[in-house]
Amino acid sequence: MGHQDPQMPFPQRQPNQPDVAPGPDSINDRKPGRSFSDHSRPLGEDVISRGDPINGVADRARAVSVLRKAEELMASNNPSGATAEGRRHALELAAWRVGVKIEEYESISNHDREIQDLERQVMQEAASVYAQKTGNLEPGPQLAQHEISVRAVRHRG
Repeated sequence: MGHQDPQMPFPQRQPNQPDVAPGPDSINDRKPGRSFSDHSRPLGEDVISRGDPINGVADRARAVSVLRKAEELMASNNPSGATAEGRRHALELAAWRVGVKIEEYESISNHDREIQDLERQVMQEAASVYAQKTGNLEPGPQLAQHEISVRAVRHRG
């Protein structure tokens, strides 16, 4: 640690210590609900900030809150992110818990490519974490893309 000043109750950061959390290469260091690229920031914060100030920010904030909660649920294995059904159930439960109807979340996601990309990352991570824990190498990335595509078609039809 650094030098402790008696007037400062917390250790001071040394100049050679990084300000940010480890990068995306350290998958196990990232906590649920945190950014994939900068672990010190909330998941989707950058997506929300790029939203249209009139409508997009509020919609994106609702969608991101669903994804954060879904990731937290899957990280605690309640429900598991191991299957497409588990990941879908996590989204439905998360939407309910944050006060967003799943149909509203889907409507926002179906019209916003960045939210779709973020959802894909969250679902891929859930499948990847499951695969790492069990050794079962499920094709998470392709499955997550398929889940989003199927939902979009179902929503339009």
